Amino acid sequence: MEWWGKVIKRTIFENPPCTSNDRISEMCKALFAHYENPAEWKIVDEETIPILERLRLKGIHTAVISNFDFRLKKLLDDFHLSSLLELVVLSGEVGIEKPNSRIFELVTDHFHLKSPKHLLHIGDHLQKDFHGARNFGAKSLLFDPKNRQNDSEFSPAEKITKIAEILTHVE
Repeated sequence: MEWWGKVIKRTIFENPPCTSNDRISEMCKALFAHYENPAEWKIVDEETIPILERLRLKGIHTAVISNFDFRLKKLLDDFHLSSLLELVVLSGEVGIEKPNSRIFELVTDHFHLKSPKHLLHIGDHLQKDFHGARNFGAKSLLFDPKNRQNDSEFSPAEKITKIAEILTHVE
């Protein structure tokens, strides 16, 4: 949140007034270009690659469902994650955003899962990821690496703070 706060403040205070459509369009283009740069991103958990490799060796299908656009595919390549994923579903490409159940259905259809209960979705947004997958009928874990989420909407067993904790839910 602190990082986004800085971005918003910088956008507003360095570019007043923000009422012109041309100016807003200019700012959108600049922000769009800024966030396609891998230097602006990081892998949250250093165990991500080894854990994805381990899941793959176990024959567990892996996918990404993201409310992002085509730029994510290049970012996944830049972070050497693409080869560890069998499917990448991007809202910007399919026109559906989480928490809409149809985006989760694309994954169950791709992997020919007979029921949503065979899907384990792990995400960092309580409403869009955790509840979105749950409402679809999938199992769901909340990824909360900074342990900021209040446990009132889920049990402690439904939250992970490290990627390695996924293994306890699939073994």
